[in-house]
Amino acid sequence: MIALLLLGLQDLRAHEEAARADAKTVDGHSRRGDARFFLGDFEGAVADYERMVELEPRLEAGHWRRGIAYFYAGRYEKAARQFEIYHSFDDVDRENGIWRYFSQAKAYGFERAREGLLKYKKDDREPFPSVYELFAGRTTPEAILAPIKEAPIDDDEREKRHFYAHLYIGLNHAVEGRAREAAKFLRLSTANRWGPLAGFGPSYMWHVGRLHLELLDRARDWPGWRGPEGSGVSSEGSLPAGWGPRENVGWRAEIPGEGASSPIVSGDAVFVTSALEGGGRRLLHCLDRKTGKIRWTRETKDANPEIASAVTGHAASTPATDGRRVVAWFGNAGVVCYDFAGELLWRRRLGDFESELGLASSPVLHRGKAILVCDHDGRPPRSFDSFLAALDLRTGEPVWRTERPGLERSWSTPVLVGQDLVVSAQDEVRGYDPATGKLAWKVDTGGGWVTPTPVAGLGLVVATSGKDGPTLAFRPGGEVVWREARGGPYVCSPLLLGDLLYLHDETGILVCRNAADGKEVYRERLSGKFSASAVAGDGKLYFTSEAGTTYVVKPGRSFELLAENRLGEEVLASPAIARGALFIRTAKRLWCLRSSAEE
Repeated sequence: MIALLLLGLQDLRAHEEAARADAKTVDGHSRRGDARFFLGDFEGAVADYERMVELEPRLEAGHWRRGIAYFYAGRYEKAARQFEIYHSFDDVDRENGIWRYFSQAKAYGFERAREGLLKYKKDDREPFPSVYELFAGRTTPEAILAPIKEAPIDDDEREKRHFYAHLYIGLNHAVEGRAREAAKFLRLSTANRWGPLAGFGPSYMWHVGRLHLELLDRARDWPGWRGPEGSGVSSEGSLPAGWGPRENVGWRAEIPGEGASSPIVSGDAVFVTSALEGGGRRLLHCLDRKTGKIRWTRETKDANPEIASAVTGHAASTPATDGRRVVAWFGNAGVVCYDFAGELLWRRRLGDFESELGLASSPVLHRGKAILVCDHDGRPPRSFDSFLAALDLRTGEPVWRTERPGLERSWSTPVLVGQDLVVSAQDEVRGYDPATGKLAWKVDTGGGWVTPTPVAGLGLVVATSGKDGPTLAFRPGGEVVWREARGGPYVCSPLLLGDLLYLHDETGILVCRNAADGKEVYRERLSGKFSASAVAGDGKLYFTSEAGTTYVVKPGRSFELLAENRLGEEVLASPAIARGALFIRTAKRLWCLRSSAEE
């Protein structure tokens, strides 16, 4: 088992394949689950770990690996429950309490997590009791680390304590949203000589630190509509509060054609789409993130472009990337997939769509699939019903297709919430299994013509629907927690940051609500008309009007305007945040705005 932990990525993939043949046994599922976890396939690891418990139920109480896999798969409530079960199995191991706290914080918020800290009658080995005090607010990282340096212990024990202290201080920073501080401590834990060689448990946790460091770096990107988790929230720091045509401008690049799609960012590459000749020519551009220079442009021709409004246009769908491939949906012209060198990997036509206002939903990539909501006005026999589809990311071949008869005029992009693909549409929100496309649940909303993407947090999903329509919060599965009958935005997607929900509509009305119960905290008006959805990062909320003015607002329970910045160009696209910069797409240009020198 320890040898498995020291394998390289290629060897891990080979080990996963080898374990597949032996996956009918507990040991086979255990080995494959570990290999999948270390490769970052957290859902795959969960499946194997759950199968272990099905085959041998006595393993459930002590299966801490399943709890960690739940956590990284985004199933925070299940993770918290697993660590509660483990506490009945071992009420001394405070490391388990640490993971339960992290899971509670992600699922329900920090206040409930602190109130629910597991109790221990005996002191566990250091530094775990000290880290536990950090969660309760009774110590600091510096106070945890200082005694380790001075303690009368041998070098091996000192390395061990430093490993765990750096790991859990780093993970705590990450859970609290301080990505840069988290990366600093996680680098120290992964550089530790003791961790990867000290046995199965420490080696496993060394890989947890390595994986989380990789996830933090990946989270610096903006790989699709509304960012890494589809939430509009970035963990980036050092973002600009103020800018203008000549202030804090990293670069600006001319983008030929029209388009309302958002830019996406992966590493040193920026991708954005546009259209020419009324949609007869659809373009995907790749730009250098550091310079703004266009590396390549690829064209998809279409002799029969769908009808679109002047606002939506023929390049409103935001592309998506997995870090190796980029997928763009061009309506009647089909879905295209390129590698980062600009080589076409595949193209798949999905049909001729009927919508007088055009198409705007963006692809979502999940476990080797590109998933698309294809809602339109067409109906049989003259046309076809709306549908949800998944394509194989490698080949473009259909994986599954789920018909959605009677659903029309939705421009919303789906979002992944735990095990569910949440799709907001005409009169209802539905949850689907992203692996099969099977409908799992639905919630009636009472609002049509849906554009905003739902947001998730604190164990809730929040969706808005229709012109001046309802806003509702519900638990995955369909239990409605609260509902506001009117006043929801028609176009702009909401933000959920901490325990506060921010909703701004097309007329500039900004409403802040308690996410847990929907009670209004404040209401303000921002000047102008809005189509772009807000984004957040570095303790700032960014609201960009169609006139190109961005209002920078401080998050919190009272309204505080930090800055008002004008580019003087029309903006319909939502901004992106990546690697210390804000990317704003105007009618003619893409702007990179940053307050510090290029990293």
